[in-house]
Amino acid sequence: MNDFLNHLRQEKLNTQKSRFEFIRLKFILVVGLFGIGNWKFTEFSENYLLLYLVPFVGFAIDLYIHGENFAIRRIGYFVREIEKCIPVERAWELYVDKNRDRYTRAGIYVVSILLFISTFLILQLKEDNNFRENYGLWHYLWVFVNLVILSLFILCSYRGYNSLKKNKKPIKIKKK
Repeated sequence: MNDFLNHLRQEKLNTQKSRFEFIRLKFILVVGLFGIGNWKFTEFSENYLLLYLVPFVGFAIDLYIHGENFAIRRIGYFVREIEKCIPVERAWELYVDKNRDRYTRAGIYVVSILLFISTFLILQLKEDNNFRENYGLWHYLWVFVNLVILSLFILCSYRGYNSLKKNKKPIKIKKK
């Protein structure tokens, strides 16, 4: 049993490290796309079209970040709920659950919303946005799709976190 719990602890540490790497990757890619999208190499530059990718890249990486968050919480719930777990570890998981940092999850939403809004404003205020002028329907379809993705992202994230059931009694493990 101790080997399994040690394995879970190591898996949790690996998942936390992976989540950090995804967050770092998100900022590197988004800043890179913003920079290239706003940089004019020549007078006839069409680099701004890369800005249309920025929210999609951000949302895609957010899915991975939420997947890692969910994996960490799932391990914590399991350790808390299992009957044969070390009492101190169960108490720690209960304490963490009651005093969870609400700002981290909200921070992901805030960054995604700001990312979309800033990209939208840059593309909307850009005077020589030929894509918006010539393909207005596609531009506003991009806006609509991003709003739908953002809404689904928040809804599914909320439902996913709440899907971890809290048992009143610890999980009993039967011996064979």
